[in-house]
Amino acid sequence: MKILLQNKTKILVITVVLIALSGYGLSYYLYSQNQSLKKNPDQVAQEQTTKIIAQVAKLMQLPTDESPSVVTVTDKSKVAGQPFFKNVENGDTLLVYSKNLQAILYRPSTNMIIQVGPVYNDNNGTDTSDKGNQIQATTSQAKAPLTASSTPVRKKVK
Repeated sequence: MKILLQNKTKILVITVVLIALSGYGLSYYLYSQNQSLKKNPDQVAQEQTTKIIAQVAKLMQLPTDESPSVVTVTDKSKVAGQPFFKNVENGDTLLVYSKNLQAILYRPSTNMIIQVGPVYNDNNGTDTSDKGNQIQATTSQAKAPLTASSTPVRKKVK
């Protein structure tokens, strides 16, 4: 009986030590990940953008000669009056290929392309269209058409 109690105590001590070491290892890993993100905050946005482009590329052929401007819709009321955005929801992603004059509205939550349309710009980067499914937004990477974070893609995903 005494031997059985000693074995249970040893097992309990070993289990507690293993749990403590696992907790320490997990804490260290999460801390180091957090520190690396603080050093390069654009890394997460870049990875998310690359992931979105890869998902859309599975649904349709994308231009390969340019990187799109990518904007996430955070307030659909800002674009409510524009025909291109008639079915937009918060969380949708807009990919704008300025050189190819193409805009793609993608919904990550359902993995669906909601709308595809042309983009027409004058030399100032402002819209010259006024009807149909033509997107009415600026498409330069410096000017985001929505209240969202706009991240230009630096890597092409094929």
